[in-house]
Amino acid sequence: MASRGRSTVASLVVVGMAWVAPLAWQAGAASHVPAGPSVAVPAGGVLGSLTAVSAASSTDAWAVGATDPGPNGFGQHPLAFHWNGAGWVQVPVPVIDSRYWPGIAASETISAVSDLSPTDAWAAGNEEVEQSGMQHPIVWHWNGHVWAPVSTRGFTGLWTSVMAIVAQSPRDVWVGGFIPVGCELAFHWNGRRWANVNVDPTAPRPLPCDGDSIVALSAAGPRDLLAVGGSVWGTWALRWNGTTWGQTPVPTLPNARPFQVQLWGVDAVNSHDAWSVGGGSECGTFVGCTYPPPIVEHWDGHQWTPVATDGLGPSILHSVSMAFATDGWAVGTAYPTHALSAPLIVHWRRGRWSLVDVGASALHDTLAAVADVSPRLAWAVGYQSPIPRQPFRDQRTLILEWDGRSWHSSG
Repeated sequence: MASRGRSTVASLVVVGMAWVAPLAWQAGAASHVPAGPSVAVPAGGVLGSLTAVSAASSTDAWAVGATDPGPNGFGQHPLAFHWNGAGWVQVPVPVIDSRYWPGIAASETISAVSDLSPTDAWAAGNEEVEQSGMQHPIVWHWNGHVWAPVSTRGFTGLWTSVMAIVAQSPRDVWVGGFIPVGCELAFHWNGRRWANVNVDPTAPRPLPCDGDSIVALSAAGPRDLLAVGGSVWGTWALRWNGTTWGQTPVPTLPNARPFQVQLWGVDAVNSHDAWSVGGGSECGTFVGCTYPPPIVEHWDGHQWTPVATDGLGPSILHSVSMAFATDGWAVGTAYPTHALSAPLIVHWRRGRWSLVDVGASALHDTLAAVADVSPRLAWAVGYQSPIPRQPFRDQRTLILEWDGRSWHSSG
């Protein structure tokens, strides 16, 4: 999700300030396949898709996702690219043997990443067993040399799915997600173990679980975190005050109705300046899907306020990243017609959001995440699709770079 390890988000366990061996996944049930050597990323990308990006500096960034699946839609493996200041390098991530279903085909994907330094980065994703719907979270840590799995003892259930991660130190990492019955979940790492932290138990809603999911996290400080997502009842946001999670109402503009909408990305500049983006759709059996303009919300430390997106047509914004209060980016997908999609990039500058031309050659490409480092450097990641809206097949990873003047392919 966003940059400087602030938004989105351990494999080795911290004792004091020294990294020690990873905890066992579960007694006698887990192992991982050793990873191979790092290789340069080819100019045209590799088969697969990128879902998240995080940058600690102009010479240290990670883009993550998953490889292209097999013919049956499974068999994906985690994918990680590292920016070293000169180019992107594909760094192997160990594949975990199924901890609950040894020998059964499974896909392993990375949903989120949080980069703190060249020797400290965290990634989170999921293992899903073929044709079963059963899944379990996986967390990895980068120690400057290798990615290694971290124990997920303390996580809830076999069907837990994680979508967001934010790390502020080796002893302070949050992961957010959901379980399929619709309850949002948050887990906190204190350097030794995970704890399942109760999320918003007093929020007014018709049912205890109604499709809620944490899809993005951002931290303005150790005692100030924001989480966003959605449910069948619409958008919502939560705030961590250092002790408990509480709900912060999110108003939406009238043009967001009657579409089912949610917030997909969030990034905090500080405790009184944060942005969140999202969107929605209304799908029919015979007419396909229609989309309203995207959602943009601003947080002033007390409340969320909807911000008009003049000039943006039917589209969804998936990610937002703010290098400064005066400079930031949001990316997503535009839907000019029922049959076409195109990448969408908007720039926050001089107090307003403005559409940036990506070029006609980018038609059918999708941008999933952005990391803003400075006014002269940002990265956006996603995938190139040879067939309009054809999910998961023959996609190639896509990384774009902003150099202060224009967006171009990053190699």
